[in-house]
Amino acid sequence: MAKWVVKTAAQYQRAIKELQENIERRIRSMYFESVQEFYDFCVQALKYSVENAPRDTGDLRGTAYLEINGSVCAIGADAALNSPQAVVGTVHARIVFPMHYALIQHEHWEFNHPNGGQAFYLEIGVAQAAKEFAQRLSAFRG
Repeated sequence: MAKWVVKTAAQYQRAIKELQENIERRIRSMYFESVQEFYDFCVQALKYSVENAPRDTGDLRGTAYLEINGSVCAIGADAALNSPQAVVGTVHARIVFPMHYALIQHEHWEFNHPNGGQAFYLEIGVAQAAKEFAQRLSAFRG
């Protein structure tokens, strides 16, 4: 059964307006869901990177953070602190290890880390999260 009975120009305009609003609502929903997925991926990448970072005093792991569009969203291996709902338009994310020695620890595979952790901790953390999310997204294909 038809949802609209269109016999007049006014009825046509109402039907078109309702269709446009429905389409826009679905697009906003899809955008939010994709931003949420991306946000979840970034938080997971931060967690894995922190877990892989060398452990000595804990400063390197404890000061790492996720920044989305200039706002800090998560710190260390903690769960997300801020919701990505405020994100509109292009999303820029970065995982930051702000300690002055972070790059040196990241790049030198020959360093010994007796308390745990490894070189390339950020790259490995992102790769771990990417693998996990690739499996998650492949479930949508059916």
